[in-house]
Amino acid sequence: MLSEKEIEALKNGAYGITREGYKAKYLGVCEGEDEVFHTWVIYNENGSIKESVDAYDTFVSYYRNHEDRDDIIGLWQDKPEPFDLEKVLNGEPFKVSHEKRFAAKKVENSLIYYSINEDGELDRIFRDDIPFLQENAFMWKEPEPTKSEYKELPKPTSIHINKTDEYQVKLRFGSDEDYNVWAKHIRKHADKLFYKV
Repeated sequence: MLSEKEIEALKNGAYGITREGYKAKYLGVCEGEDEVFHTWVIYNENGSIKESVDAYDTFVSYYRNHEDRDDIIGLWQDKPEPFDLEKVLNGEPFKVSHEKRFAAKKVENSLIYYSINEDGELDRIFRDDIPFLQENAFMWKEPEPTKSEYKELPKPTSIHINKTDEYQVKLRFGSDEDYNVWAKHIRKHADKLFYKV
C-alpha cells in the first residue's frame, strides 16, 4: 500500500512502478457515464509507451477488490550510475547507504572519504576498501524536484527593518518548516537575488 506522500508525488508528476516492474505515469481522471476512472501510461524498458490504461477503479489499483499486474505499487527509481573511482577522485560525489559522500584521498587499495551534515560541516570520516565501494556504492545524483514543492514561497509573519550603517532585516515565520523552505530558496538563488554595490 502506498503512503500519502507517495500518492501525492504520483499525482504531482512523479513516475510510479507497476507490479510487473514497468515505469508508469499518471495522466488524470477519465469520466464515464456512471463511473470515474484513473488513467495511467505504462512504458516499455526502452522508454517507449507500452500502453495507456484508462480503467483503474481506484487511483493506483486496476481492480478494486484484487491485485493486477498493472497496479501501481511504488515510486519509480532510475537505476543508479555505478561507482566510478576516477570520477570520485576528481571530486564527484557518490552515495553509500543513500547518503552523499566525498572522496578525500586514495591510500593503497582503500579510499578515505567523508560526509557533510546539513549545516555544511564535516560530519564523519570513513575508510573502506575500494572493492567494497565498487560493489556497494553508486554515483550521487541530485534528486529531481517534484511539482509538489511549494508553488509560492512562505510569507513571513512579521518583518523588522533596522536602518543603520548596515542594513538589517529580521523576518519571523509561522513555522520552522516555512523558514527552512524560504531559507533554502534564498541560498539556492542568492546570486540572482542579491548583488554587490
